[in-house]
Amino acid sequence: MLRAKAATGLVFVLVAPLCLVLVFLIRLAKPFKTIRFTWLPSRLLGHAVVDPEMHLSRSALCLTPDKNVLDLYFFESTWHSNKYWKKIVERHLPVSRFYYYLHRFNKLFPNWEPHYRISYGELHATADPEDLLGRIAPQIRFTAEENLVGDAFLRKLGILPNEKFVCVQVRDNAHDVRLNPVGLPSDYNAFRNSDVTNYVEAFEFLADQGYWVIRMGKFTANPLKSSNPRIFDYSHSGLRTEFLDLWLCFNCTFMISTGSGLDALAAIARKPIVCVNLLAYLDTTYFFRNSLIIFKHLYDAKSGQRLSLPEIIRRESETYFKSSDFYWSRNIEWRENTPQEIKEAVEEMHARIEGSWVESCVDEELQHVAGNIIAGSAQYQSQYKDGFVHRLGTKFLRSL
Repeated sequence: MLRAKAATGLVFVLVAPLCLVLVFLIRLAKPFKTIRFTWLPSRLLGHAVVDPEMHLSRSALCLTPDKNVLDLYFFESTWHSNKYWKKIVERHLPVSRFYYYLHRFNKLFPNWEPHYRISYGELHATADPEDLLGRIAPQIRFTAEENLVGDAFLRKLGILPNEKFVCVQVRDNAHDVRLNPVGLPSDYNAFRNSDVTNYVEAFEFLADQGYWVIRMGKFTANPLKSSNPRIFDYSHSGLRTEFLDLWLCFNCTFMISTGSGLDALAAIARKPIVCVNLLAYLDTTYFFRNSLIIFKHLYDAKSGQRLSLPEIIRRESETYFKSSDFYWSRNIEWRENTPQEIKEAVEEMHARIEGSWVESCVDEELQHVAGNIIAGSAQYQSQYKDGFVHRLGTKFLRSL
């Protein structure tokens, strides 16, 4: 870390004379063309994926109407969670490390603010309050050559053209061991983890319906145990690459996720996502409008009673950022979704995609009531001003 900072400082000194000239020209050109700098996330994949797509979608929808503005981008860090994604972004947006130095040098002088554009992540994190993903087709695309490589990998697995496949990301403690920031306790994010064994029933159902199931993950603790040839543990196969991590999630029929960075690929590809074992309840702001969500169950540790939805929302509203300690310190226990609950949520998504799902009036009313409870929280309103609330799994909602 210190070495990287020292290298950045040295480069800044070396490019300072050129930056001085260019900043002078940028200021001089402002009446005719305003050049702005903004940063793109790189260290966390979910954020790194969402920001470029949102910038491109807003531009394509003419939501940045000032034609006399040129936006230039730089990555927040030289470290990238997925280097292939860096390559993809660089062919869609004008991105350069040099723009970072220009931005830093520009900030040394008064009136720098018109030359800085607030990043999408600063405004909305990974939420989509403008429903950009519902209003326009994906703006980030893979090349024809990349699609050939992806298709060849599917054929290697035995997946024929036009066959359906589902990507699955189940976060477990291997993620924390490898990726938790230095200084955080190992169980800081334990509330987000779950056991992949509990998903096998849902995978078997999908295989019976003609899907292939691909278990994703760069770091996963345990191999997936299944003898079904249509269920493939890509995470432990020795075949995973940074390119395939992206391409598979982008091209799946839908995705099953516990809330991790890879699901953002499915989201920007406008693919449905089944979110299971999700926690915290108010973090639904970080998913998108075609999601189907079921949460972990929360219980009062002292009485053993399950918490009601209004009580959960009240307690979670105490702070924006959640950790395992947030729940433990408030005597709240979490329990994972059962294999049956996970299967029911997956069955519902399958039926909705097939067009065979029938919603009863009672279930619609339950969705409406739950939506009002969630949308009533200040935390949720900070992201979604229109009162939109994601759909909860029908059978899960009946149990709340």
